[in-house]
Amino acid sequence: VFPFPDKMKVTGDTRFDQVYAKVTAVREKEKIELFEENSGLKIIAGSIWPADEKHVMPAFVTVMQKYDHLKLILVPHELHESHIADIEQVLSEAGLESERYSHFADRGKTKKNIAIVDTIGMLALLYKDTDLAYVGGSFDSGVHNVMEPAVFGQPVIFGPKHLNSFEALELIKIGSAFEINSSLEMERLLDKLIEDNATRKDSGSKGRALILNNLGATEKIVNQLKERYAFLS
Repeated sequence: VFPFPDKMKVTGDTRFDQVYAKVTAVREKEKIELFEENSGLKIIAGSIWPADEKHVMPAFVTVMQKYDHLKLILVPHELHESHIADIEQVLSEAGLESERYSHFADRGKTKKNIAIVDTIGMLALLYKDTDLAYVGGSFDSGVHNVMEPAVFGQPVIFGPKHLNSFEALELIKIGSAFEINSSLEMERLLDKLIEDNATRKDSGSKGRALILNNLGATEKIVNQLKERYAFLS
C-alpha cells in the first residue's frame, strides 16, 4: 500500500503517448507496399515466435486457401535461416506460395499473396497498411506491443500469455482485441473478422479511440512536477 495516498495523483500511462508519437512519425514516412496486386484484405502477424506459429499457421493456411482476396504478411521475431525455411515449408506443403522481402525488395513488390519479412525495423510501417493483426509472443514469454496495430485502427489477436500487457486487457474489455488458445479458435475468429467487415472495422475503431482517449499523461506529469517543484526553476 502506498504510504502517502493523499500525496499520490494518477495522471495516466505515458506509454500511450510514446506509441502515438511513434505512429505520428511513421505516418510521415512513405508506406511500404509489399504486394504487386495491393487490393484485398491484409493480415499481418507481427513478432511471431515458433510457439505462436504452432497455433496460428494452420489457421493462416486454411483462410489463405479459402479466401482469394487475402494477403498475408509474416514477420518472424527471429530471423534465423532455419526458422524462415520452416515457415516456407509449412506454406509450400499446403500449396501456398510465399516470397521473402529480401528476395523481392530490390525490384519493389512480390507477385505472391504471402510475404515473409526477413528484415528488422519495418513492423510499425507495415501496421500502417494492414487491416487485421496477430501480435506474437503470446504463446511464449508474453505478448509484444499491442498498441501499435491498435492505434492504426486494427483489431488485434493474441494468445493466452498477455497479462504482461495492461493495454491488451483493456482492448479485450472493449471488444477490440481477442484472445485465442488454439488453431481452431484462430480459424473461427479469422473467418468472422474476414467476412464481417462491419464488426472488423468497429473493433478496430474502438481500439484506436481507447488510445487517443488516454493521451496526455506525459504533459500532466510534467505540469505536476513544475507545480510541485516550482521553487527549483
